[in-house]
Amino acid sequence: MFGNAKDSYGQFIPHHTDHEDIYNFLSELRIRGIVEYNPAVLPLSRKEIADMLVRADTSSGLNNVQKKELAFWLREFGKDLGAGTVKKKKKFFSTRTYEDREIKKRLDLFYFANDLFQVTVNPIIGGVGRINTQGNLNRYQSWGAEVFGRIGKGFGFYFSARDYLEQPNWNGAPNLSPELGGVFRRSGTVDNAIEYYELRGGVTYGWKWGQVGIVKDHLELGSAQTSQIILSNRAPSIPRFHLQLKPVKWVELTYTFGWLNSELVDSTRSYNTGNGVYREVFHQKFMAANLITVRPWKYISVSVGSSIIISDNNLNVGHFIPIMFYTALDQSFNGQSNNAGQNSQLYADLSWDVFGFGQLYGSILIDEIRLSTMFDADKQRNSIAYQAGFRTRVFTPWNLKVYGSYTRIRPAVYSHYIPTTTYAHAGYGLGHFLGENSDQLIAGIQLRPIPKMRIILEYQRWRKGAQHVFGSNASNLSGVQFMEQVLASTDRVGLRVRYQLINDLVFELSADYITGNSNGVHQFQGMEKLGRTSDIWFGLGIQVGL
Repeated sequence: MFGNAKDSYGQFIPHHTDHEDIYNFLSELRIRGIVEYNPAVLPLSRKEIADMLVRADTSSGLNNVQKKELAFWLREFGKDLGAGTVKKKKKFFSTRTYEDREIKKRLDLFYFANDLFQVTVNPIIGGVGRINTQGNLNRYQSWGAEVFGRIGKGFGFYFSARDYLEQPNWNGAPNLSPELGGVFRRSGTVDNAIEYYELRGGVTYGWKWGQVGIVKDHLELGSAQTSQIILSNRAPSIPRFHLQLKPVKWVELTYTFGWLNSELVDSTRSYNTGNGVYREVFHQKFMAANLITVRPWKYISVSVGSSIIISDNNLNVGHFIPIMFYTALDQSFNGQSNNAGQNSQLYADLSWDVFGFGQLYGSILIDEIRLSTMFDADKQRNSIAYQAGFRTRVFTPWNLKVYGSYTRIRPAVYSHYIPTTTYAHAGYGLGHFLGENSDQLIAGIQLRPIPKMRIILEYQRWRKGAQHVFGSNASNLSGVQFMEQVLASTDRVGLRVRYQLINDLVFELSADYITGNSNGVHQFQGMEKLGRTSDIWFGLGIQVGL
């Protein structure tokens, strides 16, 4: 119906994983072998998604719900196939189609396209209201706009701004929440509320086997659907350089170099301005990370990579080498002195789409390990995290899918005895939201009885132990055991009914039973009291733009 996807323009415009419905759909197609992509590196670009939808349209393996959803998503991504020009209509509010492909176009606030230039502008307006059985109210709202487009066949650009308000603080630090956190301030207009911005954008260039850009956006590493242990979207997005190369079908490289917020004042560079103001200057902090993925067979992806957190201008050109092993690089520059070194990590990921029946995946992150004593309980220094899970293909006419995962993060993972080199940005961990000395269990089912609707029933258990307290060096890490005492825990059962009426107009109903114990230091999302808590929260959300 649509021709060859290779005719597409080559621009790279990331499509954020906040658009969870399209990524849920693509995951189903990948598990069935209908499309191919690397689940360990997200987000995908709009062009990549559009090309996959074209391939799916030639497949005979879609059921009725999936066929209708495919037509729905092509309304959104048809503009990324070819020039995206539309047929002229004389009537206002009439449905338009793309000139080079018979695809109906979605509704946009503003859209223009010709052979050289394309631009889309849409609003972002959203609100969520929650109330629990105690009569406590919670609201979460955002507003803003997004713009994205291309120049020629390779250059892309995008920008979005969101102004968030939460009343009270629900997702922000110090709450332990899987949702996006922000660098917030107390609201000057709304009592007991916080406000923060989330800005994303970039200038990019894409070609047949690669993409490069200067962006401020999230990068997710790891095959888990959410809350990855390697790199997640919990922290605010960071400004960074992005490079991704796919020279052959069976190997790809992802590299990024980013600027982080240490939130630690450098007293040697801070100063008095002379008019009574003390100018605070933070310690500089950077991150370099890479991931190399090899696909020895169609259904298996094996990825390995490393990252490093750099502080105090200790940059060298080696940090800009995309295929560098950063742990070894650091040791070659610090004179074998931990006090002079940086904080590096090593990680790996495995994803196996099991012959069209489901996906098995696992990730491991090694923050520190001593191989000679790793099996000695009293001398081990196994600061590692691992994550394993599964999700099935869809079954039955209602598109039933079952999924589950377990995550364990040992003490001192993400932390460091030199505070300027922690695996964090603006007070939020770059990896899993629970942080060190914790675990998480997830089990859920999802139904899609009609197109564009998802019904999700999910159980989660979160547990949190004590944070490791470093001495003057890392030597007191030897023999530290996993979660010797559970300081806070929660069990939660949630039901979500989500429906996308038109592209980027989403309605959601939710009900969450939350029970657990909080020690006041580790505050879980939705638990407002110290000690034992048991509550039911009901929610209603509406979102225009994501």
